[in-house]
Amino acid sequence: MARGGKRGGRGGGRGGKGGAKQERKPSPYENIVMENANFEKYYQEQKVIPEAEWDAFMTAMRSPLPVTFRFTGSSAYAKALAENCRTKYFPSMQNVEVDGVKVEPPSPLPWYPNQLGYQYDVGRATIRRVEGFKRFHQFLIAETETGNISRQEAVSMIPPLLLDVQPHHRVLDMCAAPGSKTAQLVEALHADAEAEGTLPSGLVMANDADNKRAYMLVRQVKRLQSPNLLVVNHDAQYLPNTFDPETDAMFKFDRILADVPCSGDGTLRKNPGIWREWGVGQSLSLHILQLRILMRAIALTKPGGRIVYSTCTMNPIENEAVVATALKRCGGAVKLVDASSMLPELKRRPGLSSWRVPSFKQRGKFFYDSYDEIAERDDEKVRLIPSMFAPEDAESLGLEHCLRIYPHLQNTGAFFVAVLQKDAEPVLPGKTQFGECPEDFPIKAPKKNRAGAAAEEAEEEEADVDMASADAEEDDSTLAATLKRKAEEELDDSAARKQAKTDKDAGEAKALESRASAKPGVEQHFNAKSFEEPFIFLNKDDAEVKQIVEAFGLPATFPCDQLVVRSTKDDHRAIYFCSKAVKEQLLAKNASRLRVVNTGVRLMSRTTDDKAAKDTCTHRFNTDGMSLMAPFLTKRIVHLDYESLKVLLSTDRPLMADIPSKPVRKALADMTVGGAVARADDPTGGPPMWFSLWRAPVSAGLLVNKKERVSLLTRFELPIPAEFQPGQKARDARAAAAAAKDSEATEETEAKDDE
Repeated sequence: MARGGKRGGRGGGRGGKGGAKQERKPSPYENIVMENANFEKYYQEQKVIPEAEWDAFMTAMRSPLPVTFRFTGSSAYAKALAENCRTKYFPSMQNVEVDGVKVEPPSPLPWYPNQLGYQYDVGRATIRRVEGFKRFHQFLIAETETGNISRQEAVSMIPPLLLDVQPHHRVLDMCAAPGSKTAQLVEALHADAEAEGTLPSGLVMANDADNKRAYMLVRQVKRLQSPNLLVVNHDAQYLPNTFDPETDAMFKFDRILADVPCSGDGTLRKNPGIWREWGVGQSLSLHILQLRILMRAIALTKPGGRIVYSTCTMNPIENEAVVATALKRCGGAVKLVDASSMLPELKRRPGLSSWRVPSFKQRGKFFYDSYDEIAERDDEKVRLIPSMFAPEDAESLGLEHCLRIYPHLQNTGAFFVAVLQKDAEPVLPGKTQFGECPEDFPIKAPKKNRAGAAAEEAEEEEADVDMASADAEEDDSTLAATLKRKAEEELDDSAARKQAKTDKDAGEAKALESRASAKPGVEQHFNAKSFEEPFIFLNKDDAEVKQIVEAFGLPATFPCDQLVVRSTKDDHRAIYFCSKAVKEQLLAKNASRLRVVNTGVRLMSRTTDDKAAKDTCTHRFNTDGMSLMAPFLTKRIVHLDYESLKVLLSTDRPLMADIPSKPVRKALADMTVGGAVARADDPTGGPPMWFSLWRAPVSAGLLVNKKERVSLLTRFELPIPAEFQPGQKARDARAAAAAAKDSEATEETEAKDDE
C-alpha cells in the first residue's frame, strides 16, 4: 500500500540544546477538519459506495484507526507466543469498565489464519488506569521491539495471504519497503519447515526502487533470519532479466506481489492530513507507472503463476483501469481469479465495471465517460490517456472478482486487491516491453500552451507532495516523491554535487580494488554497476571454515559452500549463510545485473583479540542464526535448566560459581575459553531456544541484545533489572551529568567560602 512523499515532522523538535522542559505542542492533525467536498463529490460520482451505506462509510473514514498487530515468525513459534498471550494477559482484560464504559480486550481478526492477527482499540487513559491493560501493553511493546509482534494495518495483511505462497515457490515482492508484507511472504515460505535446520527450496526476492528504503526493508525482515531472502534495489518497472540456473532460460517467478505506489486515500483514517490536500492529480500521474509495474510483473511470472496487484486507494483510475488494460493487452493469457472463497470471513465488495475519468483542467469538477469525448487538440490529452477509461467490454473481463475493502465493513482502512493468474505467455501489441502503442501515451501540448500546462502540472504535483508528507511508516515512494527529490537534487549547490561524486568515485574504486584482489575460481557475485562489496562464497577448504567445523563438530553434510562473506580478505569479520536457491540466483548467468542490497543470515562474528579464545575458534556464533545451526552442532553445547536460564538472562555476565545448576557449571568448566552455544526449553511451551554464549575464564554470558533480553524476561514474568530497562543508559547519563553539575556547584561554593 504505497503512497507518495516523505514523512514530515516526526521528531523535528528534539534537537534542541536543553533548557526548561517545554509544553507539549498540539499535533498538526488535531485541528484538521475532516471534510473535503471534492473527495465526496468524486467518489459519489464514481458510485463506489451504495447510497444507503454512504453515511456509515464517511463516519468510519473520520474515525481513528484501531491498532492491529500480528504474531510473526515460524508457525510453531508464533502459535506458542499467541497462546501464551491469550492465557496470560487476556483474562485480566475481561469485563473492564472505565468511567462507566465497557472496554473490550484485543479481538482476533476473524479472517486472519490461526488467530494470529488482532485488533486493539484502547486509549492511553485505560492503559494507565487498568493493571491488566498496562501489563499487556508492556508485553506488546517488548515483543514489537524484538519483532515477535508486528504492528501492521489489517488491510495490509491481505495481499500476501491471497498470494498463497508455498515453500517451493520463487516469490517476488516488487515494491517491498518498508517490509511488513515481505515478512508475511517469508513466513509463508517457511511455514512447513517446522523441524530445526530444514529450509524451503524456494526464495523471496524483495525489491524497492529507493536505496535508503531498501536498507530499511533489510532491518524490518532481518528479525525473521531467513537465508532464503534476497533484497535488491531497482525501479520495479525495469527489473532486469536474469537466467534460470536450472533451464538457462529467463528466470521466472511462481508468485509476484505488486503493491504499487498509489495516491493513498484509503489511509485517511491514519493520515488525516490527506483531507486538506486530496485531489485527482496524483491518481492521473501514477496510472502509467502502476500499469507498467503490473505489466512487468506479468512478464516475470511463470505460466501457471499468480500475481496480486494491490493499492491503498479507492480510485478506479489506479485500480480497475490498470487491471482492465493489462488484461486487454495480454489477450486472454492472463485472467482474474475469483477470490470469493478466499478468506471467507473478510467482508468485501466486488470490483467496478464502469467508472468515469475526471477532467484534469477542471480538477474533477467535470467527468468524461470515454476518451472520444475529449476534443482532438484539447489540453486534457496532455494528462488523460485511453487506458484510464473503462473499456467497452469491461463486463466480460471479470472485474467483479477484484476485492474492494471499505472502512465501514470491518473497521479497517480502504484497500483494493486483484488476484491474477497467468495461463500463457502473452503476445503483446506495440513495440515496448509493456505492450504500449503510440495512442497509449499522453500527447504533447501545443508549443504555445506548454508553459501553461507545465505550470498547472507543477502546481498540482506540489499539492500532491504536500499531501503525501503526512504518510506513515508503511508509505512507499511514488512519482510525486520522485519529482520532489529530483527538484531538490537540481537545487543542490555544486559543493554537494562534487562531494557526492567524490564519494561515488571512492566507492567504485574500492569495489574495483576488491574485484582485482578476488581469487580466481572463487564463486562470487558482483553487480556490474554498483560499488557495493561483492558476495564471495566460501568452501570447506577455507582455513577459518576448517577451524569452525572442528571447534563445533559440524558434520560433513553441513553445506559449507553456502557460507558467504562480503570481503576478499582471508580473515573474515562476519560470515553469513544463504540458501541454495539464493546462491544459485546470485551466481546465475547475467546475475551481475542485479543490484543486491543484502542477503544471508549472519551466522558468526570474529572474536576479540583474546588469544585463548582465538585458539578455540576465530569466530563465535550470533544468536540470530542459531536456529539454523542447531541441528549440525555436536560440540561446545551447554544445556540450561530453567533456573540457570533465569540467572543468565537477569545478569549480563554472571560468575560461573553463581550459576545454580551443577551440571551447567561442570559443562562450562570443561570448555576452553571462547564462543559456545546454549540450549534451553521454552517454559511457555514454544520451540527449544538456542543462544550464542561466551565462556570467559571465570564467568559466562548469553550474547543476547537488550531488547531480546527484555522481551524474554517479560514473557517469563521475571523482573527486569535496572541495567536492562529501556532508556536506562540515557537516564544514567543524565544522572551522571546532574551529579557532575552538583559537584561543580559545591566546589564553587567551597572556593567562595575559602575566600
